[in-house]
Amino acid sequence: MLDTSRPTEPDTVRLVLKAQPSEVAMPSRHPLRNRTIQPTQPHARKRGSPPASLQRYVRITEAAWAERRRRVIASPAGQRDVTVNGQRCRLVDIGTGPPVVALHGLGSLARELAAPLLPLSECYRLIAPDRPGYGGSEPLDEDPLSPQAQAAWLHELLRQENIVRPVIVAQSIASAIALAYAVRHPDEVAGLVLITPFCRPTRPGFVPSLRVATLPVVGPIISGLLYPWLADLVGPGRLRRAVAPFPLPDYLRHLPFRELVTAQALRTMAAELYGFNRGMIAERTSLRHLRVPVAVLAGAADQVADPERHARWLAKRVPRSRFRKIQAAGHLLHHVAPQAVTDAVNQFHNSVK
Repeated sequence: MLDTSRPTEPDTVRLVLKAQPSEVAMPSRHPLRNRTIQPTQPHARKRGSPPASLQRYVRITEAAWAERRRRVIASPAGQRDVTVNGQRCRLVDIGTGPPVVALHGLGSLARELAAPLLPLSECYRLIAPDRPGYGGSEPLDEDPLSPQAQAAWLHELLRQENIVRPVIVAQSIASAIALAYAVRHPDEVAGLVLITPFCRPTRPGFVPSLRVATLPVVGPIISGLLYPWLADLVGPGRLRRAVAPFPLPDYLRHLPFRELVTAQALRTMAAELYGFNRGMIAERTSLRHLRVPVAVLAGAADQVADPERHARWLAKRVPRSRFRKIQAAGHLLHHVAPQAVTDAVNQFHNSVK
């Protein structure tokens, strides 16, 4: 599969020349002059392809995009703090235009999801919050932490920020939050783009690291001293395996791994896992009546959310859904095939014009 995160070389620049055979056959040191140049005719943009405004990002060099992604991952560029129901929420807010809201997965950060989707900020407003309890956002006073409680939090955040009819992009377990939001506020959503969704009711498995972190007395000590050191040690390797067989994007090496395993983040992960199953059991019947269009993107090699058990199950249950499976991609599909996400967002944007 092509690495869609890289801008293509400038083959879109066509030269309409009436060359003589001797000119075409003549060798040259200039790379463009060694090509056989064919006359081209004007043609209409294909249906569903990005508009010219979105294609502006192609003109930015690959090195420039890599540096911009690195800055988003490694620094507070584009981040700001707001207050939601009296609690701090940190969010990435970049670009202007129709809103796109991005919800990161379990134990992650807004920056991790926003970085590969950065080209959207060329013609959309990209808003990616640290979900409650992760990164710079304070936790909700809920345990277990249900998708419905986080959907209510998201509704208040969007109301305060005056974000109207966004396309919501959600990855993994955050897909449950996006679905709960759309069920309750269908007229306030332009569409959902669900990346490798983990959304089918599933009993939480035994996760020793989370169990240890939530133990009284010793849990905070272990999570505060041991886990940050382990995160720096094993984090890059785990990411490398998660995107295999694709190479690890260089900007991901700058992910602040220690922020992923703070004591608060570990408690939030445990609360979210325990609240997920009960919440989705209550939600699964309502999904059959969901009126919001949904794009479901699955990774064929996903080892976390089996694409048949979760993504395909969801696509069959939701009436207005489109299912797409990306070959060889795993659970972190957005890092190896970000163009698939961009295409889905753009289709929803075009449909509401």
